[in-house]
Amino acid sequence: MTTQEEWLAGLDGDRLTRLLDVRSDIATDLPPRTFAALSQLLQTSRSVARAVTELDASALSVLAAMNGHRTRAELAEHFASAAAEDIDRALDVLVGFGLVWPSGDGYRPSALHGHVSEAEAKPSLARPWPGEATSIDVGVQQLAAARFCETADGVLKAVDSGSIKTLASGGVGVRELTIVSKTVGAENVLVVELILELARAMGLVDPYGKELRGTTTLPKFLKLGRAEKLSRFVATWWCIEASPTHRPPFKGKPSALLRFSPHATYYPGFRKKFLASIPDRGIVDDSRAVDYLEWSCPRFVFISEPGAVLALWREATWLGLLAGNAPSALTRALVEVGLAGPEATQAAIDPIVAELVESSSCTVHLLPDLTAVVSGPVSESVWSVLAAAAESETKDAASTWRFTPTSIRRYLDDGGSTDRLISDLADISDTEIPQNLQYLIEDCGRRHGHLAVHSASSIVVSEDESLVREIATIAELKGRVVAPTVLASSVGPKRVLDILRGAGYSPRDDGGHSQVKVSRTKADETGDVPLFRQRLRTPAAVLARALASGDPVPIDPEAAAAKIGAWCRLPARDVAELASAVVNGRTVHIHAVNKKRVATLDEMSDLVLHADEVHGWSVQANGRKTIELAKIQMVRLV
Repeated sequence: MTTQEEWLAGLDGDRLTRLLDVRSDIATDLPPRTFAALSQLLQTSRSVARAVTELDASALSVLAAMNGHRTRAELAEHFASAAAEDIDRALDVLVGFGLVWPSGDGYRPSALHGHVSEAEAKPSLARPWPGEATSIDVGVQQLAAARFCETADGVLKAVDSGSIKTLASGGVGVRELTIVSKTVGAENVLVVELILELARAMGLVDPYGKELRGTTTLPKFLKLGRAEKLSRFVATWWCIEASPTHRPPFKGKPSALLRFSPHATYYPGFRKKFLASIPDRGIVDDSRAVDYLEWSCPRFVFISEPGAVLALWREATWLGLLAGNAPSALTRALVEVGLAGPEATQAAIDPIVAELVESSSCTVHLLPDLTAVVSGPVSESVWSVLAAAAESETKDAASTWRFTPTSIRRYLDDGGSTDRLISDLADISDTEIPQNLQYLIEDCGRRHGHLAVHSASSIVVSEDESLVREIATIAELKGRVVAPTVLASSVGPKRVLDILRGAGYSPRDDGGHSQVKVSRTKADETGDVPLFRQRLRTPAAVLARALASGDPVPIDPEAAAAKIGAWCRLPARDVAELASAVVNGRTVHIHAVNKKRVATLDEMSDLVLHADEVHGWSVQANGRKTIELAKIQMVRLV
């Protein structure tokens, strides 16, 4: 029978490199020096557990059926209803991951440490048919990205204005989310949830208080260009340890958004496996996507809540990662960068996102019925004009916007002028400005009047009575620019009302009461939240060449000592001697406590470090052995 060590030593350079690439955890600490050490690492419990999560349902079924050495004929008999090509494909996957290897007339499995049970050996090995997307539709991807950015801007501006209320028990309720969704014209209320959860992860939103509050980083974020905003959203989604739109109910009821922060450390790996599993030609529709991806990621599906795959599929679609239902350049870039953290991810995808945003184009037609019809993804320049001066009515491949006296007055409230609006509309439109639209703009400008800002008290005085009605929307004073208005938090509500009444205004609500709320946002400069860091590893090709040549990969002794010292309380001399043994391949005597809490002495060689364990050849065991670093009491070089 061929051992795994013998099989590994017989692999050519390319096959060995591919194996080390898919089992990348093997070289994350200090790389093995020999094929014997490599075989031991490949069969450790933690490495096997990680590899199993990468298997599809067919390969997992075959691995579960492997009970010691199995011939190809025995496997065919066991999976009598399976096609021969399905068995062969599953075996190829398992061999590629080093979980089984050819031995004599059959195959032998690695030690599975209970990570796979016989119950997972399903009789059917057939892969679900994903269909194919009719085409790789970049236009659909551009449209999705543009819609997401438009909705995100609307939601975050609502946060910035303090108009999103929270529940007394904490978080944002379903009713409030529905209101926000309708206000910003979101495609779905779940899109609003996605935006707010990602915004919190980026440190833009403070969920504590009577309403959602923007941190001091939010105004800076809102000033960024569309491409940079989208890139940050995608990078955060790729790394966040949760599914923003997949929240289990709380006590049988829908859970409030932002109230709880359940972390699931497997989600970044789930997303990587998820996107990597989408076929190049795409998946024809949502239902087949769920079936196919549940087959591709069975272990992740098993440990997650029901509906997780659908949640990831819709989130990827809304963020513009897919070109239609097919993987895009952005999808491939994310899979390639792996789990590198938000900053490294954003750096890798910035050029691709910029190309996606900047290459999209649209046409604008201004019609006599006071609407603007936009064909194609609404570009950033077009959106900035229409969102400021018109109301969104429909969002599709062709979107419709309507100009009203209220929308134009809002544009003027925000510091715009009639001349500038007419000029901007002329710049973005492929048609002439209709005469009745120009009249509406000019008439609103004449009635709007002028605003005067008293810098000493930061109180706005307006000659336009319509502004008084909207003073409550300006309401929350944050000690900075709110629209074009500067309102100081040092001025109390009573003083604001007194000044307004002194200027001849009578602000009233439906109940006959006048109220203006004055407060300051108490948010700290939080910046980006580092979710995790990726450990450095030896490139697969470099390690493959070193193993084949017998010339070990150079290891920094100080780095080795630092890793050992982090997991044990040995004196500095013992740490240095163990590090020397790992780096230089020397033999050591190790005093350690065994499972029965008895101190033992062993002579070990060919040592390799992996996280909190040291692996090597043991004279006492006459074979390879693993010792936890924390149980070592003394080390001496032989």
